[in-house]
Amino acid sequence: MHAWRLVWALNTLKNGGEEVLIEGFYDEVEPPSAEEIDYLKNIPFEEEEEKRDLGLRSFLSDLSGLSALRALLYKPTCTINGFLAGYAGAGHKKVLPNKAMAKLDFRLVFRQMPDEVLEKLKAHLARRGFKDMEIIRHSPTEPAKTPVTDGFAQTVIKTAERVYGKKAVVYPTSAASGPMHLFRNWFGYPVVSVGCAYAGSMEHAPNENITLDDFVKGTKFIAAVIHDFSVS
Repeated sequence: MHAWRLVWALNTLKNGGEEVLIEGFYDEVEPPSAEEIDYLKNIPFEEEEEKRDLGLRSFLSDLSGLSALRALLYKPTCTINGFLAGYAGAGHKKVLPNKAMAKLDFRLVFRQMPDEVLEKLKAHLARRGFKDMEIIRHSPTEPAKTPVTDGFAQTVIKTAERVYGKKAVVYPTSAASGPMHLFRNWFGYPVVSVGCAYAGSMEHAPNENITLDDFVKGTKFIAAVIHDFSVS
């Protein structure tokens, strides 16, 4: 495949308004419930600091406040992670690349299944004359979600408020990836994610860290959750 053909194919996937154009891509997407919106409103969202840390002047589509947080947690994405074609080094080298590739990821939301999205992508490209493209699937993970109204979720929230002595900050869903679907989707168990990090924890960085006080309180919190779940 030559480089221009790859560019033309990618151009069919998304428009300038950040809308994914794959037919049926949004069919399974659900809006947040009234309860979830209430929890979103109570999440401290320091967007100016967030933009500064990320080196951004603005978020996509100039979203801000609750709209930006809602997009982060409830809007699926189609992202180009990288391109590879021909020569891009120093000096002149007039070449016609004999191979071109792009790596994409789709951050899916609850009820969007990876295999179904992949088939929709293939059908989309085929309808536009790109049926010959080779598509390689890497590491799909199903989205999963436990309702905030679930009894276990409410137990964790109440336990957190008792241990920490303050109102819990609750994310009804997350933009992160993990193995929760193995327990939630396959076995039907309620799953929540809790942590004991702080603003400077540098998650996933080589210097990821927590404070000793957070470590101790986090240990007490998990022990309390286990106890409260056993008697609930």
